Amino acid sequence: MGTVLLALQRAGRTAPQIDDLPRDLWPYAARRIWESTLGEFRSVATNSEFQPAIHIKPLIHQKMFTGLVVSKFSNLIPTAHLDDDVQILCQETLCFESEWRSYILRDRILQVCYYKGNPLLFPDPSIMQKAIPAFKDRPIAFSLDWAVTTSGATVLVEVNDGFSLGNYGLPGHLYTAMVEARWRQMMGLMDNLVGETLLPNANEIQQRA
Repeated sequence: MGTVLLALQRAGRTAPQIDDLPRDLWPYAARRIWESTLGEFRSVATNSEFQPAIHIKPLIHQKMFTGLVVSKFSNLIPTAHLDDDVQILCQETLCFESEWRSYILRDRILQVCYYKGNPLLFPDPSIMQKAIPAFKDRPIAFSLDWAVTTSGATVLVEVNDGFSLGNYGLPGHLYTAMVEARWRQMMGLMDNLVGETLLPNANEIQQRA
């Protein structure tokens, strides 16, 4: 990610800013979500324990620290070097049975790849499809991570920009098409429809475990 951001800076382009969980998509997360600062959270955690635990992650600078599950103050030790004014995203924790990444290019799901938990529990395709147009400021290429909970619900985990996301099984030519399309968009270039002839059927969601 750092290399891409540096290249954009040198090209005089504005770096994109996509939240891990944009407000448009909060309804798909199916849990309480709120914004805070490390200072506010620390002051509460000093005298409280969280049951269930709270998951926190950076709100703006996503790589500032790795997301943490916090049930007591000592869980915040990895953030001790960070200032109180660092903005964070807080979420209630849920029990995930399986986790998947859907790769999206030009509003089409290319493939849904398993990456954690029970590979036999697949997210609800209709929910994954409905979330795409609900994401108002979506880029040309991005991913939505989904989980299936112990109750069988399909919930959104996070969003990842197409220029910086791990590949959990998407064929190389499609992954490359996503990266190129997103790069051209960030550089203000016309979409050259890279990969269009290689895309799966528009009504098909491929499952790869």
